[in-house]
Amino acid sequence: MAPRMHLSSNSTSYTQRSPLARKSLLNSRYSLLLATLMCIAFGFTSLPALADLKTYAAEYQATIKGMGVRMHRTFTVTGTSALIETSAKKLIFGLTESSQLQIAEGKKLRVLSYSHKRKNLGDRHDRELNFDWNSNTVSDQLRPENKPLAIEYPVYDKLSYQEQFRLDLSANPMAERLEYQVTEGQRTRVYAFDRIIEEQIDTPLGKLNSVKFKRDRGENSSRETYIWFATDWSYLLARLDQIEEKGAKPERLELKRAKVDGRKVKGL
Repeated sequence: MAPRMHLSSNSTSYTQRSPLARKSLLNSRYSLLLATLMCIAFGFTSLPALADLKTYAAEYQATIKGMGVRMHRTFTVTGTSALIETSAKKLIFGLTESSQLQIAEGKKLRVLSYSHKRKNLGDRHDRELNFDWNSNTVSDQLRPENKPLAIEYPVYDKLSYQEQFRLDLSANPMAERLEYQVTEGQRTRVYAFDRIIEEQIDTPLGKLNSVKFKRDRGENSSRETYIWFATDWSYLLARLDQIEEKGAKPERLELKRAKVDGRKVKGL
């Protein structure tokens, strides 16, 4: 004989309750069941995936055109929203960059807005992008004369794809090639990266275990980009090299100090 289902663990049995109390109890149970089914149906159970992408505050040491620059970057999370902020300053020159994000299905980040502003370096590269996912378009608020660009999800800005890179490596540490659609408002490009090697690197912070990727720019490109992620620290960006032409000294960005999820990053 099948066991009898008990609808309540209280000392008063279900059958001993008044009709009104029984109806209230059933409504409560059905409401809870309905809420659970809605979470499953609409994918709400995937929202905690954002926790896989650890928050951090990092300081980097950069060498650009022979000039030493310090850069700060933070990644913060509030509920299911996230914010990346970058700033750099040298004398009267400066750069600020930010990307407002939202978690989406399949552990993908959805960009809501992106800002890139330079101080005393010319405004040709400044951007103020708004991503409209109802119409699947992105528009540059600083260039209202340009028509909105049609986009297909997922697509990233030049800052947020690096965070998606971290999330993808956390989910698949042995990934050999990763590709991202990246837009600057007027066109979309594919940023493709190939795994090169796992190695220990020296940084101003100390030695770090890392995985190295190279950007695939095509056979005819003279530019080279290499990126290292710290494997012991939630794939935090540890180093980035940009080589403008073969034989040239790389413009380098290296981790100087950081905290990941409140823990101080330490060298080996």
